[in-house]
Amino acid sequence: MTKSFHAALVKRSPEPLDFYEASIFTARFQKPESDDSLVKYLQDLFSGRRPDLIVAQGGPAAAFVEKYRKELFSDTPVVISGVDSRLMPDAGLTANDTYIGVKLDLPAFVENILRVRPETTNIAVVVGNSPNEQFWARELRSEFQPFADRVKFEWLDELSLDDMLGRVADLPPRSAVLYFMLAVDGTGAVHPLDVTFSRLREVATVPVFGYADYHLGQGDGETHPFLSPNDEFANFERWDKGNLDLTVLKTPDMLEFEYARSALKNGLKLEAKLGVNPYKFGMVGSTDAHTGLSAVDEDNFFGKTSSSEPGPDRATHPFVKAEKATIMGWEQTASGYAGVWATENTREAIFDAMERKETYATTGRRMLVRFFGGFDFTADDANSRSPAIAGYSKGVPMGGDLTNAPAGKAPTFLVAALKDPIGANLDRYQIVKGWLDASGEVHEQVYDVAWAGDRKPGADRKLPPVGDTVDIANATWTNTIGAPELIAVWTDPEFDPAQRAFYYGRVIEIPTPRWTAYDAKYFGITMPPEATMTTTERAYTSPIWYTPK
Repeated sequence: MTKSFHAALVKRSPEPLDFYEASIFTARFQKPESDDSLVKYLQDLFSGRRPDLIVAQGGPAAAFVEKYRKELFSDTPVVISGVDSRLMPDAGLTANDTYIGVKLDLPAFVENILRVRPETTNIAVVVGNSPNEQFWARELRSEFQPFADRVKFEWLDELSLDDMLGRVADLPPRSAVLYFMLAVDGTGAVHPLDVTFSRLREVATVPVFGYADYHLGQGDGETHPFLSPNDEFANFERWDKGNLDLTVLKTPDMLEFEYARSALKNGLKLEAKLGVNPYKFGMVGSTDAHTGLSAVDEDNFFGKTSSSEPGPDRATHPFVKAEKATIMGWEQTASGYAGVWATENTREAIFDAMERKETYATTGRRMLVRFFGGFDFTADDANSRSPAIAGYSKGVPMGGDLTNAPAGKAPTFLVAALKDPIGANLDRYQIVKGWLDASGEVHEQVYDVAWAGDRKPGADRKLPPVGDTVDIANATWTNTIGAPELIAVWTDPEFDPAQRAFYYGRVIEIPTPRWTAYDAKYFGITMPPEATMTTTERAYTSPIWYTPK
């Protein structure tokens, strides 16, 4: 927010601007006298000169400005942003103030949990112990009272982080975790917000709910070339240099625990060992953008943050830079969307569909994708203009389960995909299979099951490339290759009824210009030679699992 705010002011100001930043680190302390050193610093900094504008971002900053305004800022105009109305100073605003605020709907946090998981009877609330966090703990307790006759709330604010992790890992069935914020734990130890959330999510055995953007995942998370060396489409929009702030570089041993396909395989192993698969999840795509915009198309990409909005320099400007590594602007990915097969366009129906995992992810296209599994699909089922009729009547949709294969039968899958109405044609529909063998080892195989044109798989079972019509210089392509729709029935040729397995669909588009090509054309610039200029958009369905009895 600060970087984009700076950029906007500089762009609009006719004169050069100087910026001074002060973090209200004292918000973490309990004693009011802890403000003294910060007040003295600001008095010395602005001795003999008056700032033209004060911007208070967040509740602690707004409270600090209000408390020390007379001795520090006098009549300087103040902009207060990102502050919940509950945290606004009691004295209110003056004629010299501008307030850009919000009000969190706290009861909606619980309502959303109960909509998604109506069986929930226990909610563990993760909130910290700093003064600001304790304010929110009191607000949450008060506004959650109407739910007391339906669910039990466990408040973890007095625990150390380690004790919180232990409790979250041992919650009873029908529980959920509500993560609000955790900057300071019950012992007074300080923790980065994104790190605490990640650690809690790693150990939780029940769903974890949150409300901030860092509560979501990042990057294309299907698989990685190191994990899937025989998958020619695995090398797609990777962010694998390090952790979020690049203070720790990525090593190969980390990758297994960061991608969906390897998690699905590990789920099969855990199910064989524990009797339950903790990784039976569905697939969705998301922007992971911090702009509030849904501008994720390659020709309308507004960046991951407002500091990387369209401009001639954004591709060559570092997006994240640290001592150990750098992520350049051109490495950002324009993505993605969540596809949901709901029975009607209502909140309840959409949540129901997500609960049963009847969802799929796309990297930014609005393709329609179907994936059904059963034991009785035939080639004739692929001749229908309504594949869902056969799909639901003879099998289960994406997110479903198959078990106890009839004697002599292998799973059959009815697959169908329709291109984005204003997007590119489709190259192929693939089924990705993972399975656990008798010795406890997991394997994977990618099968091409429907494709455009008259191509034939080679001896290695690989389908030849569809071709490439991209005109990078003019940021365009033609739909003279590929197909507008694909539909087929496929039978697993290597099925073993005694082996646990999962299957999911992956749809690949023909190559199209990447957002970097559109930027180069629009701004009349030359991209660095290492920048990727084309892309192959895709979709991933939620899996269908096979479990032998």
